[in-house]
Amino acid sequence: MPDFITITENAERITSKMPAAETVVEVKLRDGTITRAWFDSNIMENGDWDFVPVKPDGEPDIENDSMADKVLAWRPLSE
Repeated sequence: MPDFITITENAERITSKMPAAETVVEVKLRDGTITRAWFDSNIMENGDWDFVPVKPDGEPDIENDSMADKVLAWRPLSE
């Protein structure tokens, strides 16, 4: 399994590599939990991004709250 990529920023923008838009990745949350999440970017504006929970079928659970403020790091499910 690949290493987690820590999400870093410089107060204005993300400086770390981010997943490809519309992909499911594994995320490490602030509480130490590791779970799957759907990532997307450029949703409403250029440069915005979000992680949302994933349903058992692998689809994004858009009815659920964003996880973006809880995510410390991410990694692809496979290489």
